[in-house]
Amino acid sequence: MRFKVFLDTDQGLVTNIVVQAARRRDGWADAMVRALIELYPGRTWTVEAPNEQSGQLFVKLACRLPGEVVAPVEDTTRPIDDPRRYRTPPTW
Repeated sequence: MRFKVFLDTDQGLVTNIVVQAARRRDGWADAMVRALIELYPGRTWTVEAPNEQSGQLFVKLACRLPGEVVAPVEDTTRPIDDPRRYRTPPTW
């Protein structure tokens, strides 16, 4: 995982998150994001240039952790596997 912490704001940005295909759906990505939240308390996190997997992950985390994770912008007019379906929120 790669991420950015902005010192002048209370925002954090996950720039890249990858889990081996054999380990997906086992909670690894969820655990990595939760570890960031614990390491940098008081920050709100989102994902940069989300793809199908990371977009869905951050939508789920935003529901579970409101105020700590911001869901990407979701364009529901696009198919679920379209890489343009998810975008970084405009405030980041």
